[in-house]
Amino acid sequence: MKMKYKRIMAAGMVFVMLCTGTDSLPAYGAEASVDVDETMYVNLDYYGKTTKVNVVKGVNLNGLGEITDYGNYINVENMSTSDAPVLGDGSVTWNLPEGQKGRFYYKCTMDNEQVVLPWDFDVSYKLNGVPTDGDKLAGASGLVEINIKAEPNDNAGEYYRNNMMLMVAVPVDMGKCYSVEAEGSQTQNL
Repeated sequence: MKMKYKRIMAAGMVFVMLCTGTDSLPAYGAEASVDVDETMYVNLDYYGKTTKVNVVKGVNLNGLGEITDYGNYINVENMSTSDAPVLGDGSVTWNLPEGQKGRFYYKCTMDNEQVVLPWDFDVSYKLNGVPTDGDKLAGASGLVEINIKAEPNDNAGEYYRNNMMLMVAVPVDMGKCYSVEAEGSQTQNL
């Protein structure tokens, strides 16, 4: 008897589901959102002081044509298309054509004073073993030594301290260099 009631209940549930038209039920889910990655490029002067800060953003649009980025930027450049951004107070909005495919890139220039890096840099130079000003080395001949000291900066914001990785690039002409040494580093040719 107990089994008969279970079969009747199961048949009744199937009947109700078929009659309600499950294809017309709304599906609830989050809206599509963009996926963004950022790379910050910081130029330093001869002695390690910040001179220029650019952030390049790569965006997977996920079918969206309008995106808004929040931040205070001096300049914003589209690196993918000819579309111009709409700049607001602390925001950048992009209205891109429907069906935009692939990744979308743009560059934001930041105020140097706005960024406190998680490292302090001290750069010093020697020419033939004698301490020399960096701006006097262009065109000089002899043995050049460049010392770059990077120390943690506790004054940097927590976000920068926990989310930045340091990569230092020093361009040299390998045809004119006898050796490049960087103790404790991974040296690469590009």
